[in-house]
Order: sequence, then structure tokens, then C-alpha cells
Amino acid sequence: MFKFLRNWSFKKSVLFATAIGLAAFISTVAFGQEATVSASQQGTVVTIELPAEAYTGELITGKLVVHNAQNLAGFQATIGYDQNNLSASVYTEEELETGGRDILLLDPVRREGAIVVGAATCPSADCGDSYARQSRQQARGVDGFAELATLELYADVPGSYELRLENVKLVDPQGNLLATAANGAVLVIRTR
Repeated sequence: MFKFLRNWSFKKSVLFATAIGLAAFISTVAFGQEATVSASQQGTVVTIELPAEAYTGELITGKLVVHNAQNLAGFQATIGYDQNNLSASVYTEEELETGGRDILLLDPVRREGAIVVGAATCPSADCGDSYARQSRQQARGVDGFAELATLELYADVPGSYELRLENVKLVDPQGNLLATAANGAVLVIRTR
């Protein structure tokens, strides 16, 4: 009799744990969608900002930035460009550290006519610290405006060149995708 009750108690525990796990999963999905809707309502936008004037034979510096970020902890974006007429390099900025989280910079990856750039953060001030669990943890990401990367361009031929933003992904500290809009830019290069 006691063996049956013990087994029944174990079965109830397993059922209860399964129900709690399922409820947690459903609430995570529901709250994740709610957070995504909230972020899009706030107008989170990733853009390429370029100088007002750009000339052939000179280094042109632009910025990949985010406006109205909500709890941002990492990003990835593909910047497309005319590789026949433009030379391009990208350097990840470290502004995601401003919230107290250390940053892991991902080396830019070159593809034909595009560069993929990104970064992620960890909850401590030093991602390499083996005692990070004992150190003060920072659960929140960055809010508002942040520079994500610096874009350096060079051209010998004047013209209008489209810079495309593709596959832009923003994530919060838990790895949930944040809703965002992405706006590329047109670079107009003149001769002096």
C-alpha cells in the first residue's frame, strides 16, 4: 500500500513539474511576443548614419546606430554595398557595455557585396572572469540610443551608392528577439 502511495506521489510530482514547465514555456512565449510588440510600438530602429558630404579619394566614416532600444544586449546585421565601386570596413563599437555588461565582439564576416557585423554581452563586467557568478550581475541591457558599429568607406568614382541593412537582429539579455525596423542609406560621393 505504501509503495503504491509513494509511486502515486512520484507520478503527481512529475505531472506537477511538467505542468509548471509547460506554463513557464507558454508564458515565456506570450511575454516574449508582448515584449516584441511593445518594442515595435516604441519605434526601435537601426539605421546607417552618413556624413552630409563625401568625396572621392577620401575616407568616409558612417555609423550603424540604434534608436529607442529597449533592453538591448546583442545585435547582428548585414550591411550590403556596391563592392565594385566601394571599399568597406566595419568595426564594432563597445557601447553595449554602458549598462555594466561586458561585450563579446564578433569579428566582421565578409561576403560577396556585404559585411556581417555583431556583438553580444554577458551579465558580468568581465565575460572572461571565472568567478562571474559570484560577481555583481547586470540583468538589463541598454536602452535608448547606441552606436553599434563604425563603417569606413572609400571610393574613387563619384556617384550614389545604396547601403542596405539586411537580416538585422536585436536581442535582450535572455536571448529573445526584439522587434526593430531597419533603414539603409544612400551615400552620395562627389569629386572635390
